[in-house]
Amino acid sequence: MPANTDEKDPGKVTVYTGAQRPDLLALTKRDDCPLIYMWPEFLDGAITTQRHFEKLYDLPEFAKCQLVAVHTLHGKETIVGNGNCIPFFWRELADIGNNSKASDFAAVLRTLPDGGFDTILARGVHQAVARKRKKKMEPVALTHDQVTDMDSWALTEAPNALSALAIAVLPAWRSYNVAEMLIKAMKDVAQAENLAILVVPLRPTRKAEFPHVDMAEYLGWSRQTEGPAGETSKDTVKNNTNGKPETAAAPIPVPEEDSAAFVPFDPWLRKHIRLGAKMVKIARQSMFIRGSAAEWKTWCDLDVRQRADKAVEQRKRVWVEAGSTEAPVIFTPSGCLAPMLYYPSRDVGEYCEPNVWLFHSLN
Repeated sequence: MPANTDEKDPGKVTVYTGAQRPDLLALTKRDDCPLIYMWPEFLDGAITTQRHFEKLYDLPEFAKCQLVAVHTLHGKETIVGNGNCIPFFWRELADIGNNSKASDFAAVLRTLPDGGFDTILARGVHQAVARKRKKKMEPVALTHDQVTDMDSWALTEAPNALSALAIAVLPAWRSYNVAEMLIKAMKDVAQAENLAILVVPLRPTRKAEFPHVDMAEYLGWSRQTEGPAGETSKDTVKNNTNGKPETAAAPIPVPEEDSAAFVPFDPWLRKHIRLGAKMVKIARQSMFIRGSAAEWKTWCDLDVRQRADKAVEQRKRVWVEAGSTEAPVIFTPSGCLAPMLYYPSRDVGEYCEPNVWLFHSLN
């Protein structure tokens, strides 16, 4: 194992819940925790995360759903990974008796929100506050999908499902099954809390290398073919100056997940599939990030304003569509899974990240 030369005593990795080890959980939220740097910095601009993510640490009932992986050697503990998840009440699942073997279970899975990460985080937090029946949170919908989900926020029934939100592992520990341990621990938490299912709004790790490829097409790539036939480009700092997103190939259906022959190209998706997960559907609006040119410069070291000014100058006039006030300039900052739209007159860059919903059966 890393930083250990004693082959006779390699130490061990243990996953604790925040309820078991609140001291470790507190360390993972500190600004100097190295796990924070495992994520692209632009995710700091996710407006739903800014409003709700801290509640995972502040509300006591969520502590048992937050995980910390620790390596212990000669009495010294080192945090090597962590995981966040949130319990929520899923009305459609309750309607079939929380039975994942029911004939209409597949239809229930398709009711997972298109807003993915953002919507399920907001739902879980609002429901937890509603169950306390004390101080109410102001019901502010931060995305279009949350508007349609707001009717679930006031439900006070006990949670019947668990959603993973994030797993991070230090690079030196990624070959030591720490991620697998965290996924298993999430399943254990769900079972211990009598929840029926674990769902995951997954962020495919290599999708950022192909930001102009539609997510449906990307999910159809297999490891056997090493991704797209003849595709080798990994350029993630392109910009399009014509005000229109580049035309992607027509989406292809998500492959049949139960096909033993299909091994996904994406390594993070592949890991979940090997641990029993199945793909459900694409969450096209899973995370919404908004920032000024200065913020995108800080996050991605990309001079959005300068490039946008050049793009607008090249157009000579702003291209306008019916119903639009301004044509955006298209960028793909490093780390983004899809293009970012920058609106020069408002100095706003908006990025809507697609993820893919998975589910893990607990049976």
